[in-house]
Amino acid sequence: MLEQRYEIIALTPERYDETFALATRIFVANSSVHKALEISLEEYRNYYIKEFELIAEESLSLVSIDSKTGLVAGCLIGRDYCTDLSKIEPNIKLAPLSRLIGCLEDQYKKHRQHQLGACALVDIGAVDPEHEGHGIYRNLRTQAHSLFKTKGYRYVVGELSSSATQHVLINKMGHREIANVAFADFTYNGSTPFASIEEPPTIVMVEGEL
Repeated sequence: MLEQRYEIIALTPERYDETFALATRIFVANSSVHKALEISLEEYRNYYIKEFELIAEESLSLVSIDSKTGLVAGCLIGRDYCTDLSKIEPNIKLAPLSRLIGCLEDQYKKHRQHQLGACALVDIGAVDPEHEGHGIYRNLRTQAHSLFKTKGYRYVVGELSSSATQHVLINKMGHREIANVAFADFTYNGSTPFASIEEPPTIVMVEGEL
């Protein structure tokens, strides 16, 4: 149960800068795929800022506020799975990751096809290390799913490269693994950019019904 100290609210424009800073800092620090590609925090922020601004406008994102400080302790950045991101300038260093995600999505599309308004995707979920152990991530997930359902979404999906999030979503929240790619087997331009990742051995795409 989420402690009374934390309140989950919608992400609003006055919280964009603080939330972007926290989400990117935590995400890059913990993402095995970004570490494998040697993506720096600055590089990722320069790439992600346009996508974040576009996603934030969809009003599918939440933040957890620490009542003692008034600061963001965690966040969940959600978007419509079918949001068109084609106009966002790609980062060459992230090209292997884009292709990896593409492989997952190719598998998923064989399972289910979506149109706008049918499926939400959790893009980033992040909790400041100082606030871990208080149930923030799981409560963000639970409230986000309620938000998605209220807005008419029937499904929620996630692309998970972390053992911890795979465990929570599959074993605790009942999501189904629909697609997976083994890091050791994935090739890009003749190389295996993610072969150094041992745990977990695969990136998976999971789906939950709302």
